[in-house]
Amino acid sequence: MRGSHQMKAERLKRDWYYGHARYETLPDGNVLMTYGEGNRAFVFELVRWRGPGAELVEPREWRAELRKELEGVSAAY
Repeated sequence: MRGSHQMKAERLKRDWYYGHARYETLPDGNVLMTYGEGNRAFVFELVRWRGPGAELVEPREWRAELRKELEGVSAAY
């Protein structure tokens, strides 16, 4: 997951649920968070919760399914 806001990453680092994830600040200032490997439901939940600016980077094969799910959510609006 990439997000451009360091403050959001710091909040996640302090969270009881996401605090154990691995965080890496990238050269462009984005934060790469490694979390939920192998558990698609956990990862999708996190991306939905983070909202705009969140991106599922890996595994790439999950991206199409996430896109379909998010399109279903946005169709109501």
